[in-house]
Amino acid sequence: MTSQLLDPPKPPIVIPYGDTPYALRLTPDGGTELMQLNATGHTTLATLKPSQAETFAYHLQDAIGATR
Repeated sequence: MTSQLLDPPKPPIVIPYGDTPYALRLTPDGGTELMQLNATGHTTLATLKPSQAETFAYHLQDAIGATR
């Protein structure tokens, strides 16, 4: 318990998707969740494993011309 007080878990990173009610949450293991935000919290719509999230990020960067 003492180690948890000295080193608390890292909070998840939530990236809003523009002005829509959707967001991406980056999980501690490297995965990603697509969430729909609402007044009572959120609903998880899809979950990507770390390898799937990496592939998705690569294809997204390739589509906008950010890769070589």
